[in-house]
Amino acid sequence: MTRLPSESTYYSKIYPRLKEIREWKDDYVSDPIVAERLDVPFGTLKNLQRKYPELGRAMQALKKEVDPANKRRNDQKYRASTMTYIKNYANLRDFERIYESLLIREAWMKEKNPSQAEQIQKLRQDYQQSAEQLKEENSSANNEEDHPF
Repeated sequence: MTRLPSESTYYSKIYPRLKEIREWKDDYVSDPIVAERLDVPFGTLKNLQRKYPELGRAMQALKKEVDPANKRRNDQKYRASTMTYIKNYANLRDFERIYESLLIREAWMKEKNPSQAEQIQKLRQDYQQSAEQLKEENSSANNEEDHPF
């Protein structure tokens, strides 16, 4: 019996590298990059994934536990970048949308994780200070526009 081209591709290029594929997916490598590394067209990889369950399992990333220190560091980076955006680029409408999402998150955090409610409260105070600065800047900019001379 002769093999179809996709079968020969599977057994020659993919099957020997299933363990490697699993490692790539655990590192959150995207499917198109996996196909590129295997030197297989993306569509072929997707078709083979449906046909061969072991490939389908290998292409699923494992859920990794998040290190609390990394999560805290990422939250701090997110807050810092949000504050930078507000201070440098946000107009009042952008700020209001950000602030509204913060209020929603604050309510959720108080319910789900009371220990982080203090962090959210501090973030809310930072945003309120930024809002006041933004309003002052907007009002002074409007005054300057009214009197260009």
